[in-house]
Amino acid sequence: MTEQEHKVYRHADADGHFRRKDSVFRSIVSSDPTAEFPAEKDRYILYLGYGCPWVHRSNIARSLKGLEEIIPLVADPAYEGRYTIPVLCDKEETIVNNKSSEIIRMFYTELDHLLPDDLREVNKPGGGFYPLYLRNDIDEMNKWVYRQINNGVYKTGFATTQVAYEGNLYPLFEALDRIKTHLHSKDTNLSGEHITETDIRLYMTVARFDVAYYLIFRCNLKTIWHDYPQIHL
Repeated sequence: MTEQEHKVYRHADADGHFRRKDSVFRSIVSSDPTAEFPAEKDRYILYLGYGCPWVHRSNIARSLKGLEEIIPLVADPAYEGRYTIPVLCDKEETIVNNKSSEIIRMFYTELDHLLPDDLREVNKPGGGFYPLYLRNDIDEMNKWVYRQINNGVYKTGFATTQVAYEGNLYPLFEALDRIKTHLHSKDTNLSGEHITETDIRLYMTVARFDVAYYLIFRCNLKTIWHDYPQIHL
């Protein structure tokens, strides 16, 4: 085994399966002014690295919400230690949260009131990224998109036994087939005409699939470009 292969395979447990560890920092920035971390302009910063898909969706949500002047970005190109990103901190360097799914939801639920009226969720077409009338559908789709696609590519790529590899490879493509079928009956987005949270969460995997996951992570039954034109960007 080469050194590069060792770096990939060491993520798996003894049985050959990769199991993602839970994020440690799970505090919430809240629109409640009495909360431990109240939503305030110029209080929070987002640490990132541009190659990370979990960071990618956090940065997309930040940009789509127009939060660039409220949540600045920080990246240290000289840092070489171990880290997990994205990390949302306050400017006293207290880590608030490092779970991307919670960070993006905070951006459009808890920080919304800091934005001009035209950028607020209630005034966006379709009711914003997490509209009340679609929340059950969005939450349900998020579960299997994360389990089989977003995290599925990692469970496939980091597997060290054939059983673990096939046990995640086939569910990954079953989920992509499910997305393909779903989009036959919808508009260009997963919940209809307008972009929602689920589109943001799926995009960061689809955008990397053919150039990274297909080759490096051996998710190679099909390509997005050739086999999933409904999903292809």
